[in-house]
Amino acid sequence: MDLSRDTTLTVGVRHQETNIDGYAIYGLPRFNNGMALDVPRSTNFTQGWNRHEASVDEIFTEFEHRFAGDWKAKLTATYGKTSIYQKLGRIRGAVNPAVGTTAFEPSYFMNREIPTYGIDANASGSFKAWGRTHQAMFGANWSKSDELVRSATVAVPPGTSPVDIYNPNPWAIAEPTQPAWASQLLNKEERIGLYGSTRWELADDLHLLLGGRFSWFSYQSKNVLTGALTNDYKQNAEFTPYAGLVYDLTKQWSLYTSYADTFEPQSRYATASGNLLKPAVGSNIEVGMKGELYDGRLNVAMSVFRAKKKNVAIVDQDNLGACPGISTNNCYRNSSFRDSRGFDIEVGGQLATGWQATVGYTRLTNEDETGQSTAWETPKHLLRASTTYRLPGEWQKWTIGGGVAAQSDYRYQESSTALITQGGYAVWNTFGSYKINDKWTGSLNVDNLFDKRYYSVVGGTRNGGYFGTPRSVMLTMRGSF
Repeated sequence: MDLSRDTTLTVGVRHQETNIDGYAIYGLPRFNNGMALDVPRSTNFTQGWNRHEASVDEIFTEFEHRFAGDWKAKLTATYGKTSIYQKLGRIRGAVNPAVGTTAFEPSYFMNREIPTYGIDANASGSFKAWGRTHQAMFGANWSKSDELVRSATVAVPPGTSPVDIYNPNPWAIAEPTQPAWASQLLNKEERIGLYGSTRWELADDLHLLLGGRFSWFSYQSKNVLTGALTNDYKQNAEFTPYAGLVYDLTKQWSLYTSYADTFEPQSRYATASGNLLKPAVGSNIEVGMKGELYDGRLNVAMSVFRAKKKNVAIVDQDNLGACPGISTNNCYRNSSFRDSRGFDIEVGGQLATGWQATVGYTRLTNEDETGQSTAWETPKHLLRASTTYRLPGEWQKWTIGGGVAAQSDYRYQESSTALITQGGYAVWNTFGSYKINDKWTGSLNVDNLFDKRYYSVVGGTRNGGYFGTPRSVMLTMRGSF
């Protein structure tokens, strides 16, 4: 609604429901030597009575006022409530290749009620100084959530057989009756931030970007049943700066460099001794070049980057499942160091009339505090390419195209006896579209054209592996009126 020529009010609501039968909280395990299971991609070890129900209600409003010149102010407020209920027959555990079985865990019931509140206010515009025009934006935000988590478990019935990975039984355990809630935690989280950014025109071809944020964070967890305070965590006035410099070599080419600090609270993670994890802090540095060729028909971007982090939360492999009340039930510890570095190149644009193409390559190296590669999280080499071509002449209603996403192999030494690996792979896709008339267009997309079998997520031996989507075909009709 336009309240006046310079003032706009926006209001919106959202409601979403999700109901999933046979829901799985864990991915597939692996053999205890790290090898992937030789099972079909449709394999599912969950129980048939597993259930996940979720609903989200949200209302938001935004008030924007435009002042004289190009300054404007914006105020946004949101309220939301999320409700989640789960009942799960959980299966988790490394598989002995000689036996071919994995284990049941106690059945799990959980209910979460999460109301959230948020406000953000900011102003932006330009100003003149030293004979030049500069830009600025500054603001503040606040958010709060009160999460009530109820949970309970039911022991595995005596005499229950282990799960046969080659012939899983989704009804091996009769659906249990939900018991009284054994744990009730009230988790309160509050965030406050003051932020700002500026762009200074130092010269016609030299631009300086400066910005930063002060953050206040608090997290408190209380046992509703006993009244005990189980978690009390605060960070005050944590400053994370940002700086960038852009130099225009020509009208078509620019050099840039940037630096930013990072700060990430980790109050939801605890060590085996019950201590809360320190926040993860670090820095990102990037240097690059961007430009265009052939009168803007071809764009080129190149960058070299490095990200350092310390105190990153990692799973404590010696205390798996030993920290009830934490979201994954696992204990964590702070890693002393995590280093990522690499470079990225992307070229894209119009190669000829009707022909568009984009090619990108990324080389990335990740190391942990011991100097060991963590390439199992992100592979060293990534290649992405796609192209579209609109046929000429009588065939101009047709557009065809395709693409590929390829990556190198990766490996992770989980233990002295378990080496987790995945070979390099490429996933191809293709599509075609036909413009029926000015209002209707039909298209056919085929993803994973060659039906490549691979893991899109590679977990540990106990759980966490997810197969990539098999070949899929989608026919779409789009119309405008």
